[in-house]
Amino acid sequence: MSSLTKLDISWCEKLSILPEFGKCMKKLTTLDARKTTITKLPESLGFLSGLRDLNLRGPRKLILQMSVFKPTSLTMLDLSYCGISDESIPEDLGGLSSLITIKLEGNDFANLPSGCFSNLFQLLHLYLNNCERLKSLPKLPPRLIRLYATGCDSMEPLSSDGMWNIVSSLDHEYRCQTNYEKRALQLIQSGYVPEADFLAIMPKSEIPSWFPNRGFISSNESGTLEYELVVEIPPYFRASNWCGLAICLEIKDRSTCDKLVISWSCKASEDYHVCKDWENEISLAYAWHPRLCLMLLDFNEKTCWQHLRGGNDCLHIKLSIRCQYSKSPQLKYGWWALCKEEMQE
Repeated sequence: MSSLTKLDISWCEKLSILPEFGKCMKKLTTLDARKTTITKLPESLGFLSGLRDLNLRGPRKLILQMSVFKPTSLTMLDLSYCGISDESIPEDLGGLSSLITIKLEGNDFANLPSGCFSNLFQLLHLYLNNCERLKSLPKLPPRLIRLYATGCDSMEPLSSDGMWNIVSSLDHEYRCQTNYEKRALQLIQSGYVPEADFLAIMPKSEIPSWFPNRGFISSNESGTLEYELVVEIPPYFRASNWCGLAICLEIKDRSTCDKLVISWSCKASEDYHVCKDWENEISLAYAWHPRLCLMLLDFNEKTCWQHLRGGNDCLHIKLSIRCQYSKSPQLKYGWWALCKEEMQE
């Protein structure tokens, strides 16, 4: 067993006890125990020092013992549909310092500890879909790029305070530094697609009324939804600790849009005619519920300031939204140029 790298016991629905693991099983990288009836994990799970992918997806009632999650090498943890309640979630999951993806879908918690994710500095993807009792979001991990929270029917609609909580949780400076490029290379080598722009899929499907700019994006002859906007950048934005563009897309149902690929580019307004090459891309695959897509596009030297010159503070931003299996000629949108200082007023 010392050379075993993958153990797949998924769909063994009568399996209720996970066997003990030996200290020699350090090469095991993947353990797939989804769709079993296992309710308790052995302490010997901590011997699996090379474990990277642990799938315990239910349905089941799992007794969550965080003491057994000793492998700091874990990059993916799926605890979806495990009957996890408020009392089961620890105050801080920071011990799982290598996590890139955590899935907690379909669980029974109504409130998550405010700091349970904030010390997961490598976490990029957080799945909370179908947590029907969840009322609000905790502080998000600083480098998160994808948040999935559809089907969270008890969650309050996104407020301006909620928007600021999201913005203030994220490490925007990291996303435009060279060390992100190094991290991107590491992600590619691990099988992940490196992306910097933040995208959240929220449960409510209405554009918040406090978004100052709202309307509809219509499709062109090729079926691509495109929208071009000109943003006047106040002079104080450049001195802000963070500024950017928040964009909401309202997607009512699956027939409206099944798969999204969102591209965006930024140029100075006088370069309108050359704003055609997509510099940034966000992808979203198969979110079935009515939902609100919230994107945060950071304004920084790499994305925007390099295009401005001669005192001109007018940005031209072009969005391209390609919808696979789209049956709708338009999507409702809202956008808001904002900075940290304005949101804290």
